[in-house]
Amino acid sequence: FAGVAKRLSSENKAEVRRALALWVLWKVEDAVPVFQAARASKERSYFLGVSLLDLGKASDAVQHLKDALEAEGDNALIGAALAEAELKSGNIEGASTRIEKLRKKFAESADVKYVEGLEADLTGYRSGAIEAYEAALKLEPEHARSMFRLAYTYDLLGDDDAAFELYEQ
Repeated sequence: FAGVAKRLSSENKAEVRRALALWVLWKVEDAVPVFQAARASKERSYFLGVSLLDLGKASDAVQHLKDALEAEGDNALIGAALAEAELKSGNIEGASTRIEKLRKKFAESADVKYVEGLEADLTGYRSGAIEAYEAALKLEPEHARSMFRLAYTYDLLGDDDAAFELYEQ
């Protein structure tokens, strides 16, 4: 938290820090209105988008993540979050196009591998999902979203032992 807070643009530090503190404490529903009240900035847009995504409001997250990506330029983390929001809001085609661009620019990003896996998962290509989630974990062994989705996919496929081992982590 301290590292992120230090990098915030100065005009918005207090409001966004307050919202980030709530978000870090898993009080995401409380964080959203605080983010919304803050002045527009790339940090506000990104964290508001991610918060909405965490709350299952992918459609609402899309525009905020687009704003963050526009303000930041090329960024694997923001691009992957946007692709995830697009996938979860049903825009598979748009997300696929975005993921392909991300794959070309950020081939070694665990976040990009994660959304590749999510895309494969949501389109029923389980073996491709497993490959992508495992690739993300090779790049970043503690990548929580990839670890959870890999466990979930193993669970769906009936590999309870593999799923349980990952869920425990």
